[in-house]
Amino acid sequence: PPPAPPQSEDAPTGPHETPEDVKETMPVLASSAPGSEPGPACDACGSRPGKYTCPGCERRHCSVKCCKEHKLKYECSGKRDRTAFVALGDFTDVTLASDYDFLEDVHERMNISSRDPRTRTGLTRFRKRVVNQAYRMGISIKCMPPGMKRAKENRTQWDNRKKGIRWTIEFRFPSADCSFKQHRVCDALTWKDCVSFSLGKCEYATRTKLQRFLEKIEELKLYLLNEMSPANHKSFFPLELNDTIRASLTGKTVVEFPCVFVEFEGKASEYPKPPSPAKRDSKGISSSVLPSSRALESNVERNIGMNKRQKLVHPYGSAKKKNGFGSKTNTDDPYGEFNL
Repeated sequence: PPPAPPQSEDAPTGPHETPEDVKETMPVLASSAPGSEPGPACDACGSRPGKYTCPGCERRHCSVKCCKEHKLKYECSGKRDRTAFVALGDFTDVTLASDYDFLEDVHERMNISSRDPRTRTGLTRFRKRVVNQAYRMGISIKCMPPGMKRAKENRTQWDNRKKGIRWTIEFRFPSADCSFKQHRVCDALTWKDCVSFSLGKCEYATRTKLQRFLEKIEELKLYLLNEMSPANHKSFFPLELNDTIRASLTGKTVVEFPCVFVEFEGKASEYPKPPSPAKRDSKGISSSVLPSSRALESNVERNIGMNKRQKLVHPYGSAKKKNGFGSKTNTDDPYGEFNL
Protein backbone atom coordinates (compact mmCIF):
# COMPACT_ATOMS: atom_id res chain seq x y z
CA PRO A 1 0.00 0.00 0.00
CA PRO A 2 1.16 3.59 -0.63
CA PRO A 3 2.66 5.36 2.36
CA ALA A 4 0.35 7.61 4.36
CA PRO A 5 0.69 11.34 3.65
CA PRO A 6 2.55 13.30 6.27
CA GLN A 7 0.35 15.05 8.78
CA SER A 8 0.88 18.56 9.93
CA GLU A 9 1.52 19.38 13.51
CA ASP A 10 -1.78 21.31 13.84
CA ALA A 11 -3.98 18.52 12.40
CA PRO A 12 -5.83 16.39 14.98
CA THR A 13 -4.73 12.78 15.10
CA GLY A 14 -6.15 9.55 16.46
CA PRO A 15 -9.36 9.06 18.35
CA HIS A 16 -8.71 12.10 20.55
CA GLU A 17 -10.06 14.67 17.98
CA THR A 18 -12.99 16.74 19.23
CA PRO A 19 -15.85 18.56 17.35
CA GLU A 20 -14.08 21.85 17.99
CA ASP A 21 -10.96 20.51 16.27
CA VAL A 22 -12.97 19.32 13.25
CA LYS A 23 -14.72 22.70 13.01
CA GLU A 24 -11.38 24.47 12.83
CA THR A 25 -10.22 22.33 9.88
CA MET A 26 -13.39 22.95 7.74
CA PRO A 27 -13.18 25.56 4.90
CA VAL A 28 -14.62 28.95 5.71
CA LEU A 29 -16.76 30.92 3.26
CA ALA A 30 -15.25 34.10 1.97
CA SER A 31 -18.33 36.08 3.00
CA SER A 32 -18.11 34.81 6.57
CA ALA A 33 -14.33 34.98 6.87
CA PRO A 34 -13.12 37.20 9.69
CA GLY A 35 -12.43 40.72 8.56
CA SER A 36 -14.43 40.49 5.29
CA GLU A 37 -17.72 42.24 4.56
CA PRO A 38 -20.82 39.99 4.59
CA GLY A 39 -22.42 39.34 1.18
CA PRO A 40 -25.98 40.24 0.23
CA ALA A 41 -28.63 38.40 2.17
CA CYS A 42 -30.90 35.76 0.67
CA ASP A 43 -33.98 37.32 -0.95
CA ALA A 44 -36.19 34.43 0.18
CA CYS A 45 -35.36 33.92 3.86
CA GLY A 46 -33.15 36.94 4.61
CA SER A 47 -31.39 35.15 7.42
CA ARG A 48 -28.38 33.79 5.55
CA PRO A 49 -26.11 35.26 2.89
CA GLY A 50 -27.13 34.52 -0.69
CA LYS A 51 -24.44 32.34 -2.23
CA TYR A 52 -26.22 31.80 -5.57
CA THR A 53 -27.58 34.21 -8.19
CA CYS A 54 -30.64 33.41 -10.28
CA PRO A 55 -29.83 33.75 -14.02
CA GLY A 56 -33.34 34.95 -14.76
CA CYS A 57 -33.97 37.75 -12.24
CA GLU A 58 -30.49 38.02 -10.67
CA ARG A 59 -31.86 37.65 -7.14
CA ARG A 60 -29.76 35.99 -4.46
CA HIS A 61 -30.68 32.78 -2.64
CA CYS A 62 -28.89 30.45 -0.28
CA SER A 63 -30.38 27.00 -0.90
CA VAL A 64 -32.60 24.94 -3.18
CA LYS A 65 -35.59 25.57 -0.94
CA CYS A 66 -35.16 29.34 -1.14
CA CYS A 67 -34.65 29.08 -4.90
CA LYS A 68 -38.00 27.34 -5.32
CA GLU A 69 -39.70 29.86 -3.03
CA HIS A 70 -38.40 32.83 -5.00
CA LYS A 71 -39.58 31.26 -8.27
CA LEU A 72 -43.11 30.95 -6.90
CA LYS A 73 -43.06 34.41 -5.33
CA TYR A 74 -41.73 36.33 -8.34
CA GLU A 75 -42.99 33.93 -11.07
CA CYS A 76 -39.44 33.51 -12.29
CA SER A 77 -38.48 30.78 -14.75
CA GLY A 78 -34.87 30.68 -13.61
CA LYS A 79 -33.61 30.97 -17.19
CA ARG A 80 -31.51 33.78 -18.55
CA ASP A 81 -33.10 36.11 -21.07
CA ARG A 82 -31.16 35.29 -24.22
CA THR A 83 -32.62 38.22 -26.14
CA ALA A 84 -31.78 40.90 -23.57
CA PHE A 85 -29.93 43.99 -24.78
CA VAL A 86 -26.16 43.99 -24.32
CA ALA A 87 -24.23 47.21 -24.71
CA LEU A 88 -21.35 47.24 -27.16
CA GLY A 89 -18.85 47.85 -24.38
CA ASP A 90 -20.09 44.78 -22.49
CA PHE A 91 -20.07 42.53 -25.57
CA THR A 92 -17.57 39.68 -25.12
CA ASP A 93 -16.76 36.36 -26.74
CA VAL A 94 -19.09 34.66 -24.29
CA THR A 95 -21.96 36.87 -25.48
CA LEU A 96 -21.13 36.08 -29.10
CA ALA A 97 -21.12 32.34 -28.40
CA SER A 98 -24.44 32.65 -26.57
CA ASP A 99 -26.04 34.48 -29.51
CA TYR A 100 -24.72 31.87 -31.94
CA ASP A 101 -26.15 29.06 -29.81
CA PHE A 102 -29.47 30.92 -29.66
CA LEU A 103 -29.66 31.15 -33.48
CA GLU A 104 -28.77 27.48 -33.79
CA ASP A 105 -31.54 26.62 -31.34
CA VAL A 106 -34.07 28.68 -33.33
CA HIS A 107 -33.06 26.94 -36.55
CA GLU A 108 -33.41 23.53 -34.93
CA ARG A 109 -36.87 24.34 -33.56
CA MET A 110 -38.01 25.61 -36.98
CA ASN A 111 -36.80 22.38 -38.57
CA ILE A 112 -38.70 20.31 -36.00
CA SER A 113 -41.90 22.33 -36.36
CA SER A 114 -41.82 22.07 -40.16
CA ARG A 115 -41.98 18.27 -39.85
CA ASP A 116 -44.66 18.29 -37.16
CA PRO A 117 -47.98 17.15 -38.69
CA ARG A 118 -49.90 19.51 -36.37
CA THR A 119 -48.34 22.56 -38.08
CA ARG A 120 -49.13 21.51 -41.63
CA THR A 121 -51.69 23.69 -43.38
CA GLY A 122 -52.89 20.96 -45.72
CA LEU A 123 -56.46 19.77 -45.34
CA THR A 124 -57.42 16.22 -44.58
CA ARG A 125 -59.25 14.10 -47.09
CA PHE A 126 -62.60 14.54 -45.33
CA ARG A 127 -62.31 18.32 -45.07
CA LYS A 128 -61.33 18.60 -48.73
CA ARG A 129 -64.43 16.67 -49.66
CA VAL A 130 -66.64 19.03 -47.65
CA VAL A 131 -65.02 22.08 -49.24
CA ASN A 132 -65.40 20.67 -52.75
CA GLN A 133 -69.03 19.65 -52.28
CA ALA A 134 -69.87 23.03 -50.76
CA TYR A 135 -68.23 24.75 -53.72
CA ARG A 136 -70.50 22.82 -56.09
CA MET A 137 -73.48 24.11 -54.11
CA GLY A 138 -72.26 27.69 -54.38
CA ILE A 139 -70.99 27.92 -50.79
CA SER A 140 -67.44 29.12 -50.09
CA ILE A 141 -65.75 27.64 -46.99
CA LYS A 142 -62.58 29.27 -45.68
CA CYS A 143 -60.50 26.83 -43.63
CA MET A 144 -58.25 27.92 -40.81
CA PRO A 145 -54.94 26.25 -39.85
CA PRO A 146 -55.37 22.96 -37.94
CA GLY A 147 -54.13 24.39 -34.66
CA MET A 148 -56.71 27.19 -34.44
CA LYS A 149 -59.60 26.89 -31.99
CA ARG A 150 -62.31 27.31 -34.63
CA ALA A 151 -60.79 24.54 -36.75
CA LYS A 152 -60.74 22.18 -33.76
CA GLU A 153 -64.40 22.86 -32.96
CA ASN A 154 -65.57 22.27 -36.52
CA ARG A 155 -67.27 18.89 -37.07
CA THR A 156 -68.86 19.65 -40.41
CA GLN A 157 -68.94 16.59 -42.66
CA TRP A 158 -70.38 15.37 -45.94
CA ASP A 159 -73.38 13.01 -45.76
CA ASN A 160 -72.96 10.74 -48.75
CA ARG A 161 -76.26 8.95 -48.16
CA LYS A 162 -78.39 12.10 -48.24
CA LYS A 163 -76.03 13.99 -50.54
CA GLY A 164 -75.84 16.95 -48.21
CA ILE A 165 -73.66 18.65 -45.64
CA ARG A 166 -74.11 18.19 -41.92
CA TRP A 167 -73.04 21.52 -40.50
CA THR A 168 -71.64 22.71 -37.25
CA ILE A 169 -73.59 25.92 -36.52
CA GLU A 170 -72.80 28.45 -33.83
CA PHE A 171 -75.85 30.21 -32.35
CA ARG A 172 -75.34 33.44 -30.45
CA PHE A 173 -77.98 35.13 -28.29
CA PRO A 174 -76.60 38.60 -27.43
CA SER A 175 -79.67 39.67 -25.41
CA ALA A 176 -79.27 36.59 -23.18
CA ASP A 177 -75.45 36.71 -23.20
CA CYS A 178 -75.33 33.07 -24.22
CA SER A 179 -74.03 30.99 -27.11
CA PHE A 180 -73.58 27.35 -28.05
CA LYS A 181 -72.68 25.17 -31.01
CA GLN A 182 -74.84 22.48 -32.56
CA HIS A 183 -73.14 19.73 -34.56
CA ARG A 184 -74.30 17.51 -37.40
CA VAL A 185 -77.19 19.72 -38.51
CA CYS A 186 -78.65 18.59 -41.83
CA ASP A 187 -78.70 21.34 -44.47
CA ALA A 188 -82.18 20.25 -45.64
CA LEU A 189 -83.76 21.59 -42.42
CA THR A 190 -85.37 25.01 -42.23
CA TRP A 191 -83.98 27.55 -39.82
CA LYS A 192 -87.11 27.33 -37.72
CA ASP A 193 -86.74 23.57 -37.25
CA CYS A 194 -82.99 23.97 -36.74
CA VAL A 195 -83.37 26.52 -33.93
CA SER A 196 -86.13 24.49 -32.27
CA PHE A 197 -84.09 21.29 -32.50
CA SER A 198 -80.89 22.97 -31.25
CA LEU A 199 -82.57 24.62 -28.27
CA GLY A 200 -84.06 21.26 -27.25
CA LYS A 201 -80.69 19.48 -27.48
CA CYS A 202 -78.46 22.00 -25.66
CA GLU A 203 -77.46 21.72 -22.00
CA TYR A 204 -80.05 22.15 -19.28
CA ALA A 205 -78.58 25.39 -17.92
CA THR A 206 -78.44 26.91 -21.39
CA ARG A 207 -81.93 25.65 -22.26
CA THR A 208 -83.34 27.23 -19.11
CA LYS A 209 -81.76 30.57 -19.93
CA LEU A 210 -83.10 30.48 -23.52
CA GLN A 211 -86.58 29.20 -22.72
CA ARG A 212 -88.25 32.45 -23.84
CA PHE A 213 -86.69 32.12 -27.29
CA LEU A 214 -88.16 28.65 -27.65
CA GLU A 215 -91.63 29.80 -26.58
CA LYS A 216 -91.69 32.73 -29.06
CA ILE A 217 -89.90 31.08 -31.95
CA GLU A 218 -92.21 32.70 -34.51
CA GLU A 219 -91.03 36.15 -33.46
CA LEU A 220 -87.33 35.42 -33.84
CA LYS A 221 -85.05 37.10 -36.35
CA LEU A 222 -81.89 35.39 -37.55
CA TYR A 223 -78.80 37.13 -38.89
CA LEU A 224 -75.86 35.38 -40.55
CA LEU A 225 -72.49 36.99 -39.87
CA ASN A 226 -70.79 38.24 -43.03
CA GLU A 227 -67.29 36.82 -42.68
CA MET A 228 -65.94 39.03 -45.47
CA SER A 229 -66.87 42.28 -43.70
CA PRO A 230 -64.14 44.29 -41.91
CA ALA A 231 -63.70 43.82 -38.19
CA ASN A 232 -64.56 47.44 -37.35
CA HIS A 233 -67.77 47.41 -39.41
CA LYS A 234 -69.50 44.05 -39.19
CA SER A 235 -72.42 43.31 -41.48
CA PHE A 236 -75.05 40.56 -41.43
CA PHE A 237 -77.31 38.69 -43.83
CA PRO A 238 -80.94 38.43 -42.64
CA LEU A 239 -82.30 34.87 -42.74
CA GLU A 240 -85.87 33.68 -43.18
CA LEU A 241 -87.19 31.09 -40.74
CA ASN A 242 -88.84 29.04 -43.49
CA ASP A 243 -85.77 28.91 -45.77
CA THR A 244 -83.55 25.85 -45.75
CA ILE A 245 -79.98 26.07 -44.56
CA ARG A 246 -78.60 25.13 -47.96
CA ALA A 247 -80.61 27.81 -49.77
CA SER A 248 -79.62 30.48 -47.25
CA LEU A 249 -75.90 29.71 -47.44
CA THR A 250 -75.76 29.61 -51.25
CA GLY A 251 -73.63 32.49 -52.46
CA LYS A 252 -72.20 33.14 -48.98
CA THR A 253 -68.74 32.71 -47.47
CA VAL A 254 -68.23 31.09 -44.07
CA VAL A 255 -65.11 30.54 -42.02
CA GLU A 256 -65.17 26.87 -40.99
CA PHE A 257 -68.89 26.96 -40.04
CA PRO A 258 -71.78 29.48 -40.01
CA CYS A 259 -72.28 31.89 -37.12
CA VAL A 260 -75.95 32.91 -36.61
CA PHE A 261 -77.20 35.66 -34.29
CA VAL A 262 -80.70 35.17 -32.83
CA GLU A 263 -82.75 38.17 -31.69
CA PHE A 264 -86.35 39.26 -31.28
CA GLU A 265 -88.04 41.74 -33.57
CA GLY A 266 -87.17 45.40 -33.25
CA LYS A 267 -83.36 45.10 -33.21
CA ALA A 268 -82.68 45.12 -36.92
CA SER A 269 -80.78 48.41 -36.62
CA GLU A 270 -78.07 46.62 -34.63
CA TYR A 271 -77.37 44.26 -37.54
CA PRO A 272 -76.56 46.33 -40.66
CA LYS A 273 -76.81 44.67 -44.03
CA PRO A 274 -73.77 44.40 -46.29
CA PRO A 275 -73.50 47.08 -48.99
CA SER A 276 -75.16 46.11 -52.24
CA PRO A 277 -72.75 45.41 -55.12
CA ALA A 278 -72.51 48.00 -57.89
CA LYS A 279 -74.88 47.44 -60.77
CA ARG A 280 -73.31 46.53 -64.11
CA ASP A 281 -74.60 46.99 -67.60
CA SER A 282 -74.66 44.44 -70.41
CA LYS A 283 -70.96 45.03 -71.12
CA GLY A 284 -69.97 44.40 -67.50
CA ILE A 285 -69.11 48.04 -66.74
CA SER A 286 -69.99 49.23 -63.25
CA SER A 287 -72.49 52.06 -63.16
CA SER A 288 -71.15 53.43 -59.88
CA VAL A 289 -67.77 54.47 -61.31
CA LEU A 290 -67.85 55.46 -64.98
CA PRO A 291 -65.01 57.34 -66.70
CA SER A 292 -65.69 60.48 -68.68
CA SER A 293 -66.38 60.39 -72.42
CA ARG A 294 -63.06 62.05 -73.21
CA ALA A 295 -61.21 59.40 -71.19
CA LEU A 296 -63.03 56.65 -73.09
CA GLU A 297 -62.12 58.23 -76.44
CA SER A 298 -58.45 58.52 -75.49
CA ASN A 299 -58.39 54.86 -74.39
CA VAL A 300 -59.91 53.77 -77.70
CA GLU A 301 -57.42 55.82 -79.72
CA ARG A 302 -54.49 54.44 -77.75
CA ASN A 303 -55.69 50.84 -78.24
CA ILE A 304 -56.12 51.37 -82.00
CA GLY A 305 -52.63 52.80 -82.29
CA MET A 306 -51.13 49.85 -80.43
CA ASN A 307 -52.94 47.40 -82.71
CA LYS A 308 -51.55 49.13 -85.79
CA ARG A 309 -47.97 49.04 -84.53
CA GLN A 310 -48.20 45.47 -83.26
CA LYS A 311 -47.56 42.72 -85.80
CA LEU A 312 -49.42 39.48 -85.29
CA VAL A 313 -46.78 36.79 -85.81
CA HIS A 314 -47.03 33.05 -85.36
CA PRO A 315 -45.34 31.95 -82.12
CA TYR A 316 -42.75 29.99 -84.11
CA GLY A 317 -42.50 32.50 -86.96
CA SER A 318 -39.47 34.45 -85.77
CA ALA A 319 -37.75 31.28 -84.59
CA LYS A 320 -38.31 29.65 -87.96
CA LYS A 321 -36.11 32.18 -89.71
CA LYS A 322 -33.35 32.12 -87.10
CA ASN A 323 -33.22 28.49 -86.00
CA GLY A 324 -35.14 26.69 -88.70
CA PHE A 325 -37.88 25.38 -86.38
CA GLY A 326 -40.73 23.96 -88.37
CA SER A 327 -38.65 23.19 -91.44
CA LYS A 328 -37.72 19.72 -92.61
CA THR A 329 -34.00 20.20 -92.15
CA ASN A 330 -31.88 22.27 -89.85
CA THR A 331 -28.33 23.19 -90.86
CA ASP A 332 -27.36 23.66 -87.21
CA ASP A 333 -28.24 20.06 -86.45
CA PRO A 334 -25.00 18.03 -86.45
CA TYR A 335 -26.94 14.79 -86.92
CA GLY A 336 -28.62 15.78 -90.16
CA GLU A 337 -32.40 16.12 -90.25
CA PHE A 338 -34.25 17.70 -87.36
CA ASN A 339 -38.04 17.32 -87.60
CA LEU A 340 -40.56 18.62 -85.13
